[in-house]
Amino acid sequence: MSDNLNTVYHPPAKLMRFELSSQCNYRCPFCYWQNNIDTQRYFTRDQIVMFCKELIKTRCRNINITGGEPLLLPQKYLIEVIESINSVEGINKLWVTTNGSMLYKFDLCRVLAKAGLKEAVVSIAAETDESYMMYTASTFDLNKLLQGIENAIYCGISVRVHVPLSQLGIKSFNQLEILLDKVFASGVTEAFYFGLHNSENTKDKFNELFIDPSIITDGFIKSNRWYYQETETGRPFFTDGMMRVYAPRDQIRLITQNCKSRNCGMFCQGIYSAYCIPDKQGWVLRACHKTFSDKNNEYPLDIKYLEHGQESKLYDLLLSLWGYAYEER
Repeated sequence: MSDNLNTVYHPPAKLMRFELSSQCNYRCPFCYWQNNIDTQRYFTRDQIVMFCKELIKTRCRNINITGGEPLLLPQKYLIEVIESINSVEGINKLWVTTNGSMLYKFDLCRVLAKAGLKEAVVSIAAETDESYMMYTASTFDLNKLLQGIENAIYCGISVRVHVPLSQLGIKSFNQLEILLDKVFASGVTEAFYFGLHNSENTKDKFNELFIDPSIITDGFIKSNRWYYQETETGRPFFTDGMMRVYAPRDQIRLITQNCKSRNCGMFCQGIYSAYCIPDKQGWVLRACHKTFSDKNNEYPLDIKYLEHGQESKLYDLLLSLWGYAYEER
């Protein structure tokens, strides 16, 4: 691997993740589905447009629709969200993070593509039908998932695959290679593997299930099939000439004092992710994927800030959000 991994500094891009629902049809052992909140509170088209316009003013141009499983949302609402975001000039990238099970419905893929969705990230944690169904606690097998990926790609939605490493799923380089061959046959050319994130709420499962990503990285390094490269921004990946597999870049020190002081810069992966998430009272903006005990990185989103004439209040709130952990330089 490159000697520069310990010394390179790259100012990360900003990303806003809309967690539109925490409902999910899977029960993966390390996910936070246990905390799901059936909010039934939806943004209007005007509210989404206003939110995105103010995001752009803070130099955030990347948006991810996530969950839970966002493709379980009412189709009319999901399409309205995608169309509303795409209508805002200046958004560079919009994608959906999904477990992929709903992509098996070809008509849904067609409707999503027509609404302007160009990219989906599908999380896959196992390489065989048996282990996949065990991991997700579902009867939906891996072959159906792969067919769903083919459906999405056929409709014009590019698919990337994210692979969380786990003792119950992918825990060796050989297992990952098997999965990579399967998803490549379905049309996928980009994947990413990562270790599970630790937190106070999941530390017991983390200790039981965690797999060190360096084990997988060592497998790539020793392989005769894959060779190491870096993107222009220093992101490491392995390629066999047909597929790119991105490695975690935990060793790159990101330009942010706050994240360093909390020792969590390793989780940013070069893109600072803020969240807009539902809670029991309403909506919250969170300045990190993690929930800290002091709650100082969470900002209640007054829904009145999404009314016309309140743009400056929303803008100031977003500046506070980025300023918490994503120091401007």
